[in-house]
Amino acid sequence: MSEPIISNKENDDFREREIGFLYLKQGPKGQFYSGKIEYGDIDIPIVCFVNRKKREEISSGNLRAEKWPDLHIFKSKPMPSRDNAAKQSSEPKDSTVDI
Repeated sequence: MSEPIISNKENDDFREREIGFLYLKQGPKGQFYSGKIEYGDIDIPIVCFVNRKKREEISSGNLRAEKWPDLHIFKSKPMPSRDNAAKQSSEPKDSTVDI
């Protein structure tokens, strides 16, 4: 049986220091990260996008762009639940127009 790469003591230390997680996802405009940060009893949903402008500027010779951030982090906008979205789409829309 092989030895684990990280000992149980180190693993416990990582669990104590962990504050969140990110998943790599594919969207219509490219890849992004989605996850959450735990701050005390509060979960903060976040999304992260690669700073495309940094890559463009570096490739065009702007060396100052190397100091720019690689990722931009934003709070996630609340997304409607699937049940709620289905309910809204099945409700008839008012087609009357006031003149």
